[in-house]
Amino acid sequence: MQLYSLLVALVLGAIVVGDGLYETARVDRAWPQRPDIIQPDKGGINRKFFWGPAQGLFELALLVAAWLTWPTAASRIWVIVAVAIHFATRAWSFAYFIPAAIRFEAGTADSADGAKIKRWVSLSPWRVLLEAVAISALAMLLFVWWPSAFSARVIHHFLRTVSSKPHMQPDARMKTVGVAHPS
Repeated sequence: MQLYSLLVALVLGAIVVGDGLYETARVDRAWPQRPDIIQPDKGGINRKFFWGPAQGLFELALLVAAWLTWPTAASRIWVIVAVAIHFATRAWSFAYFIPAAIRFEAGTADSADGAKIKRWVSLSPWRVLLEAVAISALAMLLFVWWPSAFSARVIHHFLRTVSSKPHMQPDARMKTVGVAHPS
């Protein structure tokens, strides 16, 4: 159960980070010159239809995974790091980014203030980076809860598969430099 909750949280977190990367790379580069891109009343994208459900589902999955993996002492540091960074990023979003985005989308005076727009756009990628760090900490839990995936068994299977291919067989050159055959 712990593994499945962790995998669900990782997938949802990857979706959130992926969309954050997309918005940073594509949308945030374009909307300062064309604010209508982010103004739903003018036919622009309506980000709340994605971000509300996506963040809500991810946070629920993150908390469930944290709850289920907490009993294992080795997982606690990664749980603390993932949850703390994620919720610090969310607090920053609710304190600064979301209110500013609502003003920009509404077309208020803030949407004409180039300095405020530039600041918002230049700070926004840091949220994506922080979320990526939180997801990475969550991914480290795989080493705690699913060590067999990274164990000698998997590595041995990989090496056996590679060595069974004729073009991958060790040759005399490997033996002369002292490289041992993996099998």
